[in-house]
Amino acid sequence: QFEYQSLMAELLEMEVVNASMYDWSTAIGEAARMAYRITGRRKFAIPRHMLPDKKEVLKNYVWGLGMEIVEYDYDRETGESDLNSIESVVDEDLAGLYLENPNFLGVVESRAQEIKEILGKAVFVVGVNPVSLGILKPPGSYGADIVVGEAQVFGSPPNFGGPLLGIFATSLRHVWRMPGRLIGMSRDADGNRSFLMILQAREQHIRRARATSNICSNEALCAVASAIYLSLLGRSGLRKLALVNHTNAVRLMKMLSEIPGVEIPHSGYHFNEFVVRLPRDEDEVHRGLLERGYHGGLRLKRILPELGDSMLLCTTELHTKGVLEGFARALREVVS
Repeated sequence: QFEYQSLMAELLEMEVVNASMYDWSTAIGEAARMAYRITGRRKFAIPRHMLPDKKEVLKNYVWGLGMEIVEYDYDRETGESDLNSIESVVDEDLAGLYLENPNFLGVVESRAQEIKEILGKAVFVVGVNPVSLGILKPPGSYGADIVVGEAQVFGSPPNFGGPLLGIFATSLRHVWRMPGRLIGMSRDADGNRSFLMILQAREQHIRRARATSNICSNEALCAVASAIYLSLLGRSGLRKLALVNHTNAVRLMKMLSEIPGVEIPHSGYHFNEFVVRLPRDEDEVHRGLLERGYHGGLRLKRILPELGDSMLLCTTELHTKGVLEGFARALREVVS
């Protein structure tokens, strides 16, 4: 656990990381609650362009505090968050703002530093795909007060949707308001190096109902796997992993954009996810791809109606050139 915390803190460029949260969604919920503890304010801003599942978990987490969830919009051309929309939700009641980078549309938020400056005393919460940090700036470098994310990508193969591993990081000045367990390093009575739970007075076995959270054994096993995975990769390995993810996305975007009627609607820089606009009904396209042995991306018309018939696609290191070419051929057949 100590190694996981240390490695993740270095990767995120943050001062302290907890032993883990359940997953990305619950980490966002805990971040909103922590923003309330820091500021005493009850309004929390999130992107309109955000996975609905995450929104619902967040709302459940803050309901008991009576917090208000407000949404800001995105730029239709670039896919980045709209700064004017963000400015419209910032006021004296705002506890914090959540920004995903890369965002739900797969676009990298190039103006994150400007967003931090707009917020004033509100807490800046940033959600990240940690693989992207092999080539993108860490959130600590542009002023994140709290960082959340999903570390399942580091050494925990997905199995029926799990297991997951929520990331939660912050600065030392906010550590007493932080949820979750913390493991520290010390010396025992004989002078031997030892590891122990620290700052336990924040936790439920001591503070009971006034604890910062009620998470206990959490996802410690997945965190250990994550630490081993990161140690084996090293700096250069993580960079190579990120580049493979990104290169596959660029390659697939190029292939799909050459199909008549298929568009890549956002001009912003992408990491390994991107939106594809389709010339046919998204449900029909999805069924056509399944018939050809491919699972299409997340259908977006129900989530963001202005995108029309479209899919959110993702590439990883598991996708070979042959797989990408096969998917492009299948999509061409379906929409022709």
